[in-house]
Amino acid sequence: MSIRPSFVTNEFAELAEMLDDKGYLLGSKIGSGTYSQVRLVKRKSDGKTLVTKIINIKSAAQDYVETFLPRELDIMVKVHHEHIASVEEIIHIDDWVFVIMEYAAKGDMMDFITNKGAMSEQEAKRAFRQMAMAVDYLHENNIIHRDIKCENILIKENGDIIVSDFGFSRTIKDNELCRTYCGSCAYACPQIIRGIPYDGKGSDVWGMGCVLFVMLFGKMPFDDISLKRMIQSQDKGISLSRRVANPLPESCKCLLKSVLEPDQTKRYTTKDILNSEWLKEGDK
Repeated sequence: MSIRPSFVTNEFAELAEMLDDKGYLLGSKIGSGTYSQVRLVKRKSDGKTLVTKIINIKSAAQDYVETFLPRELDIMVKVHHEHIASVEEIIHIDDWVFVIMEYAAKGDMMDFITNKGAMSEQEAKRAFRQMAMAVDYLHENNIIHRDIKCENILIKENGDIIVSDFGFSRTIKDNELCRTYCGSCAYACPQIIRGIPYDGKGSDVWGMGCVLFVMLFGKMPFDDISLKRMIQSQDKGISLSRRVANPLPESCKCLLKSVLEPDQTKRYTTKDILNSEWLKEGDK
């Protein structure tokens, strides 16, 4: 890992000094969010490469600091699953929060697909099964992610995936509907697009369906350039043309249609996904 930036800014020097005192060497920037940046770090005690999400509380919006960030941090330290990004440590220093997490060396799913194209059926099946196991674990614990997308599915060195970024996550009660319309438009279920109360677990499943489609075909299932056209195409259900769908078995097509079911009362749950014919056949 590179721990020396090409240029040193005052902010970088300040952050590096803070982390050095806590036992970490600050490295290069690998991502950013609305109120955060993600950088590589190296733990001095054992040389392990990790990442840190760095949040400047002073510059963030009040609702983020008071509502979303506390939820995110609370959930991240509570969840423990092999396919969910693990948190090593959370450090608070003045106006800064550093979330030290495991490092996924192969980047996110969107970059992977952009650089290498669509996955084979077996590759997609392996990744989707692991994602389904992770989201099922969250749902079993009444946690919804609310931002399942390719950019939040990270790939480790061994090819395993981990679900990351809990910025919009929250806990819910049984059968509770959500009224906060968050996440990414291209991965949003029809209820979110329409601005009506939605099933949070069902919205996660819809996002998973979009990710599966991207993994298999290298493109999004619905065009989000026009919201009106997007809603119309969502209402019709997923379109699997002969040209792209022929190589896939019927069990896979059935699963795609069931997770991208516009009616949230009929949409598959994570349990349905894990028990689906497609995931049960073939490799482990």
